[in-house]
Amino acid sequence: GDTRLFLGDTGETVAPEVRHLPLADSADGATLYLYHPDPKQEADDRRNQLVLGVLAILLLFGGFLVIAIRTILHKPLQVLVSATRAISEGDHAIRLDMKRDDEFGALAKFFNDMLDKLLENQHELERALDKANSASRSKSAFLASMSHELRTPLNAIIAFSEMLEEDAKADSRREDAEDLGKVLSSARHLLNLINGVLDLSKIEAGKVDTVITCFNVTHLVDDVAATMTPIMAQYGNQFAVYCDESTGLIQADEVKLRQTLINLLGNAAKFTSEGMISLAVHRYQVRGDDWIRFIVKDNGIGISGQQQQQLFKEFSQGDSSTTRRSGGTGLGPAISRRFCQMMGGDISVQRQEGVGSVFIVSLPVRQLTVEDAPDSALSELVKSVAQ
Repeated sequence: GDTRLFLGDTGETVAPEVRHLPLADSADGATLYLYHPDPKQEADDRRNQLVLGVLAILLLFGGFLVIAIRTILHKPLQVLVSATRAISEGDHAIRLDMKRDDEFGALAKFFNDMLDKLLENQHELERALDKANSASRSKSAFLASMSHELRTPLNAIIAFSEMLEEDAKADSRREDAEDLGKVLSSARHLLNLINGVLDLSKIEAGKVDTVITCFNVTHLVDDVAATMTPIMAQYGNQFAVYCDESTGLIQADEVKLRQTLINLLGNAAKFTSEGMISLAVHRYQVRGDDWIRFIVKDNGIGISGQQQQQLFKEFSQGDSSTTRRSGGTGLGPAISRRFCQMMGGDISVQRQEGVGSVFIVSLPVRQLTVEDAPDSALSELVKSVAQ
């Protein structure tokens, strides 16, 4: 028969070697087909197998390396990031639990020690802040209760000095009148300083209440203008008042509003020499509510950006040269802003250094209550008015 024997895995793709083999029991014999494998093909197959084996080994090593990096580096870093995020959100009780002998274990120990020290320092600062606040409240309460004892002697000095000055002028004692005038000026200046400190202390101690009344804005502006006109003349400034007839009535604390305007106009006079100062008043509406805006404008030395940041802070003035030239405690703007906020309004400032400044007092015509405007809505309304 026709029997074929395949050597290797060659199949019939190569030409076979044909041999005739005689057989003892057959006259014809047998034909043997020998198929030899292709050496080049066999070398390619071996090479492909080797490449696949190397790739498999590399994939296994890469997977092991990823698992090792995740275990050794990624997880500790993820724990550290999570702890840092929790601390930033206010959870100061969190601690790292890494019982390892490598660098991450040392980092965890250092992190926990640092957090313990920070918490200890924070507690010390809180205790110190409580003591400072307690001392500040005690100081404010003391000064507030001492207002009568401090003001009464000064008012007596001012009153007797005025009487003696009038007698000196009547008797033509010119030198005595001039000396008494200096005493009066110094006493009034000291009284203004004491009033500022006492007013701030009363505000901090919570002993200042607003007395809301209904009054005519035009009458208040005329009164303030009459008070400030002589002061403007002392610095050689021109003073103009523009009050819209439609301003009408307002519900506010008349005393605090008068003091606020006098403080702002007094500062404008001190920082302006032979210039122009104006007070403009008009009514306008914001979201259906009536407001009144008092604008104090001057063309004095102006305010820099850095000075504006400190403007409404207590006991703060523009710089040391301003304090030496103009005096004062720097309480006027701070107290005025506190008064306006107590009446539901605020003070904003527009400045340009070397050109002048504009202070804007914005107050609601009708005093808002908690039912009329919650704190959030009122704050948003005041911001829109200031803009």
